[in-house]
Amino acid sequence: MPFTQNIIHRLRRCIAPLARQTWSLVSEQQLLHHAEWFRLYDHLARPHESLREPVPGLKRTYRKRTPAMALGITDRVLTVGDILRTPLIPIAA
Repeated sequence: MPFTQNIIHRLRRCIAPLARQTWSLVSEQQLLHHAEWFRLYDHLARPHESLREPVPGLKRTYRKRTPAMALGITDRVLTVGDILRTPLIPIAA
């Protein structure tokens, strides 16, 4: 499956309003909140198998990594509670 189709498939599977056949029950603002939550979860709390790295000295043992860990933003897999407790950064208007 090509990369973009894989992303769209994951979005549809994880965000219920995208899986619906009708858009009448969801507002655009709600959909944006769902998409942002999925993006945070996907990058901070969900380890990606393609980013795993081998543990030195142990065969067939890998350390799970998230995209944020691969970029050096965090040093561990965050939990949903960690994400929810993180204060929001105000954006200058």
